[in-house]
Parts: sequence; C-alpha cells; structure tokens
Amino acid sequence: MKKIILSALLLMASAFAHEETEADHNEHAAAIHSETGLYGAVKALVTMGNSVDEGEGVTLKGDSGKGVGIELGYKIGYGFAIEADATFARNRVTEVKCIEDECEREEGDGEYTTVSLDLAYNYHITHHAALFVKGGYEYETESIDSLNINGNDTGFIYAIGTEYAVGEHTAFMLEYEGTTIEGPRGNSLFAGVVYAY
Repeated sequence: MKKIILSALLLMASAFAHEETEADHNEHAAAIHSETGLYGAVKALVTMGNSVDEGEGVTLKGDSGKGVGIELGYKIGYGFAIEADATFARNRVTEVKCIEDECEREEGDGEYTTVSLDLAYNYHITHHAALFVKGGYEYETESIDSLNINGNDTGFIYAIGTEYAVGEHTAFMLEYEGTTIEGPRGNSLFAGVVYAY
C-alpha cells in the first residue's frame, strides 16, 4: 500500500512537470519559490487506520478517519525549512477482547490531536512543481472515551509529498505521512493549500 501511494505522488508530480521555457528560467522567483521566507498551509487529511495489540487478548482496530491540519514554516535556504504542524483527526475504533475462543467487540470514536516540529527539504523539478521530504518529532494525545482510553505518546514522523504552484504566493500540495507511534489512527494522507508570504 505504501509503495502504491508513494508511486502515485511521484506520478502526479511528473504529470504536473513541463519543460521550462527561457522566459520561465529568467523570470524573477515568485514568493512560493523563494529560498527564504515564511509560509503556511491548511490541509485536509485521511487517516489510514491501524491494528494495535494491547496484550492479554485485546486488540484495537482503527478504521480510516478524517481530520484537518495546519502548518507554519520558515524557509532557511538551500531548499530546507523548519515547520511546526498541528492536526486533529477522528476515526472509529473497535476493541476486540478474546478469551480462549470467545471474543467480545466494543466500538468507540477515537480523537487524536498531534503537534510536531519538522525539518523539510523541497526540491523544484520544474518552475511550478516540487517534491519534498520531511521528518520530525511529534507529540500525540489519544482519547476514546467509550473504551476508557485516554493517553499520550511521542514519536517520529516521516513524509513525502509534492507541491504545484498555481500563483505567485499559492500552491496545492499532496503528502503521505508515516508515524512511529503505534495507535489505531495509523498513517495519514494530506491534501491542502500552501501560501507563501
């Protein structure tokens, strides 16, 4: 599944690509392409869900879910940027308790709030299209009230994505983000709009 998603992101970036004309090459860099400066993004997300073994015959199975995210970043030069990200997501979680051959199921709504600090690298493949990778440290709170689950965890995120500039200050983006936190939320897919100041 991860290979399919990564391949799709690369294909989309290639589809957006076109040969730079001499005018493109000589054109003054738009804010969205500048090497330094502040930018922000608003993103919709889909969580992919995950199954987690809680021990003693208890498993949490998370369905795919939905959410929103924001990020604020600063380009520090040479394609690198520092980002602060925050997301909120919800999904349906099934708790399966098995004793010998008998299993009981109980469902609840999971809520996840995540904040992270990331280092990103952006590589322009044409005047309009770019690929990016990033990694960072995250803190996540998890709440599934009907299953009496409330807690928090820390871990690392890793991501790959593509941006396509549609104006001097604006770009559309797609991103696949993985996490080392073991929980029923799982990894995420993002789509959003980036605005460079």
